[in-house]
Order: sequence, then structure tokens, then C-alpha cells
Amino acid sequence: MIDPIVVEELIDRALAEDIGFCDLTSELVIPADARAELELNARQDIVVAGIEIAARVFRRRVPECRVELRVKDGERVKAGTAMGRVEGPARGLLAVERTALNFLQHLSGVATLTAQYVERISGTRAVLIDTRKTTPGLRALEKHAAWLGGARNHRLRLDDGVLIKDNHISVCGSIAAAVKRARAGGALRWPGSARGFRRGASRDRPRHRRDRSRFHLGGPHHAVRARGGHRARRGDTGLAWPGIGSASSARRAMICRLRRASSPRISARRARHGALASSTAEAAAA
Repeated sequence: MIDPIVVEELIDRALAEDIGFCDLTSELVIPADARAELELNARQDIVVAGIEIAARVFRRRVPECRVELRVKDGERVKAGTAMGRVEGPARGLLAVERTALNFLQHLSGVATLTAQYVERISGTRAVLIDTRKTTPGLRALEKHAAWLGGARNHRLRLDDGVLIKDNHISVCGSIAAAVKRARAGGALRWPGSARGFRRGASRDRPRHRRDRSRFHLGGPHHAVRARGGHRARRGDTGLAWPGIGSASSARRAMICRLRRASSPRISARRARHGALASSTAEAAAA
């Protein structure tokens, strides 16, 4: 569950970044009373993630808009699927459609690519986990998307557990020294937490299957995690926790299509234009 306050803060920052003072083009060319209906469509097969956040983007800027969602986060949809529709003041909807799509495309990309990796290792003993290679400020959303794609969330922050990597080993001098120091600090506490560090160690990028036993500490919470350079191919990885960081940068194609726009002034202008075109055609025929 993502903290709704965190989501609202992210939406506010994203809208401020994209809109600035106002949507200058819409303010100049769209009548104030014009209304629009937008439809959210998938352009390719995806695992949906961020559809609720996209809806909140529209409601945040245009509270009076009507949002109808036809799919939920975590659902797999085919290309061409109409995932939802939004109806309301045209100026407001056009001002926020890009921000809504940015969230939806990015998070659905993370979930979809993660699901591809999960499928490749199905039938093995491996469990895919995510990493901290996330977009600054978007970690909670991207890890939620990875979870929707079938991965297990690993460390959200550095204080969530011990993970010994190459740089730690370089400073300590050896993995044995690093593991010894990690075990010695097993009772360490920190403010706001009632638990100590989980004793565990894993080496970044094990070179071969033997590394799994070499760096295993034993116990129910200890396993080798490997990150970096994995490709989505089927087969036993020989790893208990293969980690994928590339999924956090994935995007998937979607479109926010304008189905209908209407206003009294636009309709009257079109009627005058149609009458003029008809008169011109009749004159030319004569």
C-alpha cells in the first residue's frame, strides 16, 4: 500500500513541473466553456500499473471531471484496450493529460518488463527481486509497479537490511571480514525501530554457481542476491534472488485520445463555416 500523502505530493510536484503558471496554448485557443472527453488506450500488450494515479492526476487539477476506469492495476490487457475515459472542462484535461500519461506509461512499463522476467524464471527456484536503482523520488511507485509485475520487493532503503557488495568488500579487505563485522553488529538498533539488522550477506554479480555456496551464511533469511546484466531469458539462474534494475527505466506505449470536444462557441463557428463552404460549392457549380 502506497502512502496517499506521498502520492499527492508527487502529483503536485509533477504538475508544477509540467504546467508552470498555466497551460498557455490551451488558455489561448480553447474556449473557457469547452468540454472534452478523453479515452485512455493501450497501444501494446501491458501489465497495468499507475491507472489509479493517472485518475488522481486528473481529479487533482480538475476536481469536477468524471473519471471512469475500466481496468485495475495488475491486470494484463491487450493492445487497443480502452482502459478508461475522462470527461470534463477541456482546458483542464488538456493541461494534465501528459502528466497522467507519464505516470501510467512509466509504471506500466516497469510492471510489464518485470512480468517478462518473472515468466522467464517460472518453474525454477528463483524469486525475482527489485533493486534500489530507481528514479529519484519515485521509488515507492516503481517498487509497487515491480510488485504488480510479480517481483518481490527487496530493500526500500539502506536501513532495511544488510547487503554486502563489492565496494564494502574492497574497504573491509575481504568478504570474510565484511561478514564478520556484519554478524558482530546483529544486535544494532536505530531510532524508530524495534528490530536489529538482519544478518545476511550477498555478493554483487556472482560469477558462477559455486559462488552461491561460498557466500551463503545459512539460516532462513540468508540467500545470494545477484544484480546487473541479466537478460530476460528462460532457464535456471542458479541464484536464489536474481535482481533486476533495468525494469525501473521501462516505458510502454499508451495514448490519451480526444474522442469529443464541444462548446457553444465552437459549435456555432463550425455551423457558420459549414454554411459558407456550402454556399461556395453551390456558386462554383453554377
